[in-house]
Amino acid sequence: MRLWDLPADAARASVLLGPLLGGSLALGLAIRYGWWVALDRPVQQRWFGRNKTWRGLAVVSIGTAISQWLLDLPGSPAAMMSLGHGFALGAAAMLAELPNRFAKRRLGIGEGKTKGGIAGRVFRVIDQLDLLAGGWLVLGLEGKATAGRVFGSAAVVLVAHPVVTPIGTRLGLRRVEMAAAGRIGE
Repeated sequence: MRLWDLPADAARASVLLGPLLGGSLALGLAIRYGWWVALDRPVQQRWFGRNKTWRGLAVVSIGTAISQWLLDLPGSPAAMMSLGHGFALGAAAMLAELPNRFAKRRLGIGEGKTKGGIAGRVFRVIDQLDLLAGGWLVLGLEGKATAGRVFGSAAVVLVAHPVVTPIGTRLGLRRVEMAAAGRIGE
């Protein structure tokens, strides 16, 4: 991997992981408009907190599948395969967030909270990158992962996350901020 290849690798990674953005948008809309509330139950509240829900897992997986399908030209012979790929990509990304959440709960770091010092900085980075681990696991099994693409995607997420998160917050698409505002029941 050459440093000057990083922008091109980041662009390729963005295309490969782009459907996850569709899955995340679907979850934001489900939170904002109260869709799929029957699944709005914690996967395991004591271990992962109340914000890691079955609805999140389902909606991101389905939203990522639909986004992947739309990118792969519906009606093409490969389009049906892309639904399964997108679903696996979304599910793996959501499941990859759980170990980080488990560690934070064990260390007494509350949902949507940060810790000071080095541990706080480490968790802030992990919070932004954890879903990539699951995404790249799926893409790696397909032979699409390269060091440049993985590092490129990390660079894109580390730059985009601080920009996209406040926008999602302003639009009411983020659960933690909505709970703090009293818009979601405890």
